[in-house]
Amino acid sequence: MGNGKYKTGLKGRGDADVSEDLRQAITDCLPSASTFRLEDVSKHFDISADEEDDDDCKTGKEAAQQMIRLLKEKDLTEIKKSLLPCQGKLWHQWCKMNKELNRPQGDDPEIEIS
Repeated sequence: MGNGKYKTGLKGRGDADVSEDLRQAITDCLPSASTFRLEDVSKHFDISADEEDDDDCKTGKEAAQQMIRLLKEKDLTEIKKSLLPCQGKLWHQWCKMNKELNRPQGDDPEIEIS
């Protein structure tokens, strides 16, 4: 509509459609030149923000990149076998044995369960 007034219909529309219309209306209302940056706000209000040249951020970023390289280099099943040994075949074997050991035995399983 005009002069910053917007109308959107709600009847018979899903949440996704309505939220998309609201996002578009808000985007249209805001000037394109204004951007929100946490770094700018933190300079004015004594708020500490992580910066990319901070040692902790560098360490975390390097660890994430190393994990991504590992995922790209090896097959996912090989990674699971090496890093998560109790999640694969061994785990399934243990579950099967545990079920067999705890399964009621004998002629009348109801008596054994009670």
